[in-house]
Amino acid sequence: MSKKLPVNPIKPQDTVTVGGKEYKLSFQFDAVAEAEDETGVVLILTVCKPTVSNVRAIFYALIKPNHPETTFAEVKSMITMKTVLDIWLACAHVWAAANNDPSPEDGTEKN
Repeated sequence: MSKKLPVNPIKPQDTVTVGGKEYKLSFQFDAVAEAEDETGVVLILTVCKPTVSNVRAIFYALIKPNHPETTFAEVKSMITMKTVLDIWLACAHVWAAANNDPSPEDGTEKN
């Protein structure tokens, strides 16, 4: 019998401002899987290695739940020497917080 995967409650969240526009970042497994498929980057293995390719892929995964219209090409153009640190720190915060999410393993909400 396989274990049910947790429901993705689109939290934790953080924001980052790029080019005067605020983007909300959220961790969601489906978005991570889609970003891995589209970018070819295995995010679970590379999250601790902030290379340019990894930052692009992680940012793409975390931006998609709240900004599904944003393309990977647009994400790549947002990451510059001026923005990379703020983007990476926001992504790292969301990713780390998702690992510390206190919700139950079965994805149900606590009362």
